[in-house]
Amino acid sequence: MYDITGDRDTAALVLCDHPTGITVGREGSAAHVRPNPDELAARGWPVEWVARGGGAMLHQPGQVACYPILPLDALNLTVGRYVTELQAVAVELCREFGVEATLDTERPGVRANGRRLAHVGVAVRNWVSSFGLIVT
Repeated sequence: MYDITGDRDTAALVLCDHPTGITVGREGSAAHVRPNPDELAARGWPVEWVARGGGAMLHQPGQVACYPILPLDALNLTVGRYVTELQAVAVELCREFGVEATLDTERPGVRANGRRLAHVGVAVRNWVSSFGLIVT
């Protein structure tokens, strides 16, 4: 497993699940939300605009959100390197469970057997990370 060391007093890991709905990150737009407003209402899927990277993401039961809160500058990590490390951790975790996963070549994330297993969407403010991985 990857070990990112540094000032552990300023690091945290938030694991949670989100209520069903769609979040849209900074690279997303209304065009990325495929259901029309009537379909969204019928399904009970609210749409929220959030300050993470990435586009639209549907949150459903069973997904796990993993949000490392890390001082990237204290860890000597650039944002690009942080994204790379998040993806590497997801690939390694899949392998530990016997799933052969690979990096998604089109968007930050991880795939296995042609399916997306993890989506990466990060946000960094004052060199402190928030958001991270959604694992389906």
